[in-house]
Amino acid sequence: MAKKLIAGGIGGGLIYFMWSAFSWMVLPWHNMSLNKFADENVVANAIRSNAPYAGIYLMPNPHKQAEGMTDEMKDTAEQISNEMHRHEAFVFASIRPGGVDFESPLPLITSFCVNVLVGLMITWLLLQAKITGYIKRVGFVKMVALSGAILCNMGYWSWWHFPTGYTLVSILDVGIGWGLAGLLIAKVAD
Repeated sequence: MAKKLIAGGIGGGLIYFMWSAFSWMVLPWHNMSLNKFADENVVANAIRSNAPYAGIYLMPNPHKQAEGMTDEMKDTAEQISNEMHRHEAFVFASIRPGGVDFESPLPLITSFCVNVLVGLMITWLLLQAKITGYIKRVGFVKMVALSGAILCNMGYWSWWHFPTGYTLVSILDVGIGWGLAGLLIAKVAD
């Protein structure tokens, strides 16, 4: 069982890693759902001035506005925030004020390791399920991966208003990638 687990984890993770690279670097579908600010310099300056720390930022952010307020003040702030959510710009953003180095190998190494970890987890689940039939095992791998993709991405779509196109592409990307990885995982888990 250990050999099957390792072969499925590493092989499946590698296949998904290669699919992901192809999906992001060759296919246009991810970039089609990413917009560009009208004036990136103005936005970058505003971010540098107002987001001094790396992290997730929410605007308007009623949770941080309410710190140190009385209950009555919190109620008033919540009403104002609800109005702002309806009529003002809404932003949910991951900010890195110092920028990122896309030439660094660290994100690739981290991504590969995460893919192998997920491959190990899915292979382990498949081995526990003892599913007979190659096509059923491939389907199992794909459904496990799709379940996670739908759970995560639809939550972002619902709560943080990620665009529908971006959300669907992200789910399809995972479904296709782990469907391909499932071809190998299902074989070694036999």
